Amino acid sequence: MMTKNIEKTILQASEHAHELIHKLHRSDPDNETFEQVGLLAGHKTVVDFIDYGEIGCALHHLLYMIHESDIEFPRKQMLRLHHIAHEIGEKNHYSKENQVNLTTEQISKIYNTP
Repeated sequence: MMTKNIEKTILQASEHAHELIHKLHRSDPDNETFEQVGLLAGHKTVVDFIDYGEIGCALHHLLYMIHESDIEFPRKQMLRLHHIAHEIGEKNHYSKENQVNLTTEQISKIYNTP
């Protein structure tokens, strides 16, 4: 049951990120964000990973979508996603253990702080 709740949270967050990314793309198609691979079709990638039972990969790609784009993702949702990553043991570029390798600007973006 816990897995279904996590999947639902990831899918909802992915849909929201997808909407924000496409809104940005419509308003600024030349934004350097879109040089990143897998952003515009990112939600489909997340869904595919979920369908294959790869929750960690789905979450990892979702965090990539959020952190590597210029979208403003809600802080509360961001914190929840990072909490889930910690719960399931999904370490990624943005995990606390890896933050020592990030710049101050990158760290501020992790939790969507100014």
